[in-house]
Amino acid sequence: GQVFGHFLRLLPGLAGLLGALLVIHGRPRGAEIDGTWSGVALVLAGAFAWALFTVLARPVLLRGVSSLGLTFWGLLVAFPLLTALGAPGIVDVPWERVGWEVWGALAFSGALSIGAAYVIWNASVRSLGPSRTALYSNLVPFAGVAAGAVLLNEPVVPLQLAGGALVIAGLVIVRRT
Repeated sequence: GQVFGHFLRLLPGLAGLLGALLVIHGRPRGAEIDGTWSGVALVLAGAFAWALFTVLARPVLLRGVSSLGLTFWGLLVAFPLLTALGAPGIVDVPWERVGWEVWGALAFSGALSIGAAYVIWNASVRSLGPSRTALYSNLVPFAGVAAGAVLLNEPVVPLQLAGGALVIAGLVIVRRT
């Protein structure tokens, strides 16, 4: 009874994780993933930092800090580190060829893709808690595959669809518990 209860509490997370892995692993033939060990290490460090921020955010949010305020201060604190990481690449940018389209995309990315998404994320952490909110991050690979299919006409394979269904099933389970 008690073991089964623990398993049921883990089921949404396991379904979401397995689904995300299937979406990533199920990529079409020829769609190889290239990477360096330093890149993998940076992605893992970023995931760890994101998880730590998510867990530590809830007590701050429950003390009355707004989602917008926490997002602002979080980005302000992260800015120097992100700037330092990107500095070597900034030197090589041909600034004279950077047009308004790039600056517009940068503003859109900063304000909407990052800023608005973090505000929504923090509001979710406040109301649902970090564990339940984190399950929604399993939608990212599935959303990427769906966007690639719709916007770039990229192929979607059955394993990716099965993975997406598992991710959504995990979210449905957690919403009902």
